[in-house]
Amino acid sequence: METVSSDDISVEDNEWTDESEKYCKQLANSRGAFVWLHNRSSKYYYFLNKVFSVLVTIFTGVFAAAITIADVIPDWPDSWKMVVSFAAVAFAACVFGVILQAFELDSKSVIHSESSGKSTALFIRISREVQKSRDKRVSAIKFLHSVIEEDSLLRSQMRHIPAYC
Repeated sequence: METVSSDDISVEDNEWTDESEKYCKQLANSRGAFVWLHNRSSKYYYFLNKVFSVLVTIFTGVFAAAITIADVIPDWPDSWKMVVSFAAVAFAACVFGVILQAFELDSKSVIHSESSGKSTALFIRISREVQKSRDKRVSAIKFLHSVIEEDSLLRSQMRHIPAYC
């Protein structure tokens, strides 16, 4: 399949040409791929966030029970109580790290979800316009310039976001 760039498009007399139509279809396909990739990444990070959250809850409950048992049993040696207390402090530090990781995963899920939404909007806009017959479309110059500008803006906003993890 031959690729058409925005530089190859010549819009004469504000009419749609085969090149401009081909470019719009390629751009729609590209945006469709971004939608799929960002949706997949969003679901992946959402799942990881839920797994981390459940693990933190389980481990917190287990360690809270261990600390309670260590305090309740009076005949435990002090060395065991000290080990349990040290483990509790280490565990608290690990839980804090996991909670921070969960926040990061949640923010990544939101970022990918927003990127997917913006790409979806552009994909739908291009697809609707290309599906119309040529005589019922908006002006070619106006539409192509706005689509290219919107695509460039999306790409610059998502420059540091990998489409798929």
